[in-house]
Amino acid sequence: MLLLAEPTNHLDLQAALWLEEHLSTRCKSMLVVVSHEEGFLNAVCQEFLHLQDKKLHAYRGDFDAFVDRQL
Repeated sequence: MLLLAEPTNHLDLQAALWLEEHLSTRCKSMLVVVSHEEGFLNAVCQEFLHLQDKKLHAYRGDFDAFVDRQL
């Protein structure tokens, strides 16, 4: 398991794009990612856990789909 907290902070564009590509195509480990970068989340994550009212809710799909379900 790989835990990443704001992994694109302090990275230039080239490094952030490399990390995104590496995690989305080559990393076969389970990832736990905390990030405010919506594009990064769309590229890397396929499932989301949302903590609300002391309950975890699981969602499949990219970040945009997760946001659409919240509205």
